[in-house]
Parts: sequence; C-alpha cells; structure tokens
Amino acid sequence: MTNARSSVTVDLTREEFVSLRDVITGFCGIRLSDDYQARLQRVVSLRLVRCGVETVVDYLRILGGSLQEVGELLRLVEEVTNTETYFFREEFQLDALAEEILPELVERRESRRRLTLWSAGCSSGEEPFTLAMLMQRSPLWGRHLHRWESRVLGTDINRRMIRRAREGLYRASSFKGLAEDQRREIQGQFFRAVGDAFSVREAIRKHVSFLHLNLLDRDGAGLFGEMDVILCRNVLMYFPLKVRLRVIQGFFRKLAVGGYLLLGHSENLLGLETPFETVRVQESLVYRKPSRHRGPRRDDEWGR
Repeated sequence: MTNARSSVTVDLTREEFVSLRDVITGFCGIRLSDDYQARLQRVVSLRLVRCGVETVVDYLRILGGSLQEVGELLRLVEEVTNTETYFFREEFQLDALAEEILPELVERRESRRRLTLWSAGCSSGEEPFTLAMLMQRSPLWGRHLHRWESRVLGTDINRRMIRRAREGLYRASSFKGLAEDQRREIQGQFFRAVGDAFSVREAIRKHVSFLHLNLLDRDGAGLFGEMDVILCRNVLMYFPLKVRLRVIQGFFRKLAVGGYLLLGHSENLLGLETPFETVRVQESLVYRKPSRHRGPRRDDEWGR
C-alpha cells in the first residue's frame, strides 16, 4: 500500500480497539466507550493511508514508537473527541458564577485587582468568550472589573478547535442555547455580522486568550499562573477515575486559595477524597480551594 491510495477499510478486532483506546487514554486521559468502535474504525482507516502503513499493528507501532510521533497521536485524538459546545451553556451555573461567585472574588481580590478564569476543554471557544461577556454584562464591570486585569484563558487538546476559537467567527448553531431575544441582544452587543456568521468584537477578544493544552501535561499548565475560577464542564466524564483524580489534582494546584472549580451538571467530586470544599450556590454544587489544606496530604499530589 502507498500513500496514493485514497482509502482502505479496516475491520478493528476487539483487541485492536482496546489497544488503540489504551494509547489514547494514556496520552490524554480520554477513555472511549465501546460505542466508539465504529467511529474509531473509520478514523483509523483514513489514518493508515495518511501514514502509509498497511495494518493496525503498524499504526500502533507508529503511535508508540521512539520517533516522538505525538503529532499523529494528536491527529487521532482530534478525530475522535467530542467538540460540541455553544454560548451560555448550562446557564443556571453561569448565573451562580455571575451573581454569587464573582462578587465574592472581586471583594476578596480588591488588593491585587486581578481576576483570572480558565475554561479547560474549551473546544471552539464559546465558553471562554461567554465568560468574558458575563463579566462585561455584570454590574461589577462598571464598578470594578473594567479597571482590573481581567483575563480568560481557554485551553483544549484539539488544535483545530483552538484555531477556530482564535478566529472567533461563529454561526447559528453556536447560539442555540439562547432564547431569541437573548440571542439578538448578545449578538448586537458583542458581535458584528460577517455574512451569515458573527465575529466576536475586539472589546471581548482582548480579554480572552487560547492555548493548546493536554490536561495531563503538568509542564504545559506551568505556562500560566494561578486561577481564580476553573471551569471544566463535560470533560471529566470521559476520563477513568484514576485520570480524573490526576486532572483534579492539577486544578487544585492551579487555583488560588479561595478559588472555585466548576464542573458539568453530570460531574461532581462527591465520594472522592479531595481537599476541596463543596459549596452550594443557587442550584449548583461547586468546589472551593480552602485556605487550609485538608484531605490528602501528599505534596506531590495536592501541593500548592
């Protein structure tokens, strides 16, 4: 087989599927369910042609080889990850952030006048831009935040999604979570029309930055400083428990004392031994880094 061939059909055995799934989990934490076998089979069929190899065994050898084929691993992950998102997703939790968490943090951070939020697993950028809009729509903006260093960071392992986020150009599907009157208001205030799409205005863009990041890469997380709020919603649900705890430990280290971790509505830390405080705000459970370290004591896991 040569690269001139445009397609090849692979029938993944159960053993091959498990081997590929384990490679993906070891690299980025995502554990594909058995339902993904057909999708992974289609993706691998294309990747065999692109890589110029004939069998799944050959492809696995590339993924696990000594030639630092991280690029191929990333391409594989990009094809199998879920990238669905939209503006103001899980709005009830965003209301709690705007009405309770941000006012508390602004009062506590008055001396340093800096507020930093991290959207981990941001896909095409709707959530980080939502957070910036949330701050500018808040009464806190006129009283405090417009004079502060207010930053939102969006990270994702999918490089294609990060490129789209940096472009900041969105179509109708990105606004599907908003009622029509809300959609018109948001689009009029924070976007400009570009054909049938909407481009984020500079007043929002300048507060948001994007970074390609594997959440299992502790060195990568070292590229940026402490965070006041971390949102990681509908991401941990794809990780096995051991990996989930490893990522949560990383979030604990990156949060400033008193900072908050917000998870998706189907995710929580209940039943897990972590030093986070569980806090109920409105209809949501969120997690706060306490001023005193409680819970597991191993510094390599939960160190500040």
